[in-house]
Amino acid sequence: LKLIGGYDAGRFLPYAFVGMSSYEINDLDLSDSVPIYGIGARFAISPRLVAGLEYLVQKKDDFDGDAGLDMDDSDLSLRLDYRF
Repeated sequence: LKLIGGYDAGRFLPYAFVGMSSYEINDLDLSDSVPIYGIGARFAISPRLVAGLEYLVQKKDDFDGDAGLDMDDSDLSLRLDYRF
């Protein structure tokens, strides 16, 4: 689940987001919901082609409560979308 807010600057769209994600580690029988947040930008190359870059952080502090695991994670994503 992600709540996204951005600014329409013509062909360029910078944005930020917050949300929640659910994780399960089946081998260890652990699960938890963790907060996520980040920033991104999209650029319209043409009316049908859009490029994007996004940085996402997942905070997994005290994962599953009693497990005592701190597993923070970050992702950098590059995307290319084609609109039909």
